[in-house]
Amino acid sequence: MQRCVDGSAYVSLLTVHENKAGEWKTFLAKHTKSGLITQVNLLRALVQSLRRVELCRRDFVLLLGTAVQLPPAAEETLRLEGVISHRVPPLKPGVPTLDKLHAWRMTTYSAMLFIDADAMALQPLDHLFARPEMVIAAHPYDLMQGACGLPLGRRAVTGLFMLRPSLSRYDELLRHTAEHPQLWDVEATKHTPEQMGLACFFANRSSLLTLPCPYLYDIGNAAHVSGERHYKGCVRWSPSGRAACDEVSEYIQTHCLWQQNFREVRAVHFKGSLKPFKDNGGCKHVQRGAMRLRSSNRNVSGIDDVAWDPRGRACTSHVSGEAVVWASGLPVQQRCCSPENMLKAYWHSL
Repeated sequence: MQRCVDGSAYVSLLTVHENKAGEWKTFLAKHTKSGLITQVNLLRALVQSLRRVELCRRDFVLLLGTAVQLPPAAEETLRLEGVISHRVPPLKPGVPTLDKLHAWRMTTYSAMLFIDADAMALQPLDHLFARPEMVIAAHPYDLMQGACGLPLGRRAVTGLFMLRPSLSRYDELLRHTAEHPQLWDVEATKHTPEQMGLACFFANRSSLLTLPCPYLYDIGNAAHVSGERHYKGCVRWSPSGRAACDEVSEYIQTHCLWQQNFREVRAVHFKGSLKPFKDNGGCKHVQRGAMRLRSSNRNVSGIDDVAWDPRGRACTSHVSGEAVVWASGLPVQQRCCSPENMLKAYWHSL
């Protein structure tokens, strides 16, 4: 594949910070050998997913924390994937995600698309590089960014955003973190601090463009379900009680459900307990690779939906209408027939 000529690149972060108790924290996992291997596997799958769908070849840059000591095998894995590592120091000890701001220092690139390591691309993201700074995925179930005047449709999640590197912008952001600690401090926000900080920094700038829900679909977010499962997690974070949760629930159910949007989803973000390598509720066959259509043996695309057909007593693809099976050839059980497991299986195929 030919290289892109616009000087753009992908970028992600792997860092660890020491907290006040002398324990290691990291953006994605604890600082252990097995934890770092897990993060490297996430990065490898992310790179592979991008390579499957990109329209031209770009560098993949990893902001690698100065405290991270990768095992030799992990370093070799990243090298073979073409990952370019740049060592970055902590910007604020104890707040690992704030190290994402280092991406603004990468001025050898014209534009960078930041993607969290626990994300997976399903469709090309190339067109985002042509947008002005800053383009960011939607976070319509966020309860805190309303304090900056952002309505639900403009609230942002830093799992995916496009930026234009600039040392002057980097300096502005650092000043903003110092002048507005209530937006950038994890204890003050009870939130992912760089998410709140960046959303509020760009809130009144015309350069902020929040993408529609389907661009980055969060797997495993309680806001994607209705009823008490949603409210149990929502109310404890809500600054205005159940009313804000009602607004979030209505918006999600109207705009952001997988069943409504799967054809338009560009990338998915495996959140919380639904990381693809975690316990799958007894559905261990997801680890064999992508689900397949039973009649043709073709892989089920990540841009599909599966649901249980009680008449045919089979897990069925929405796109083809055919029954689907695991990569092993065994039928997909009813309790395992979900878009989440379909996407986990697709991740394992990478």
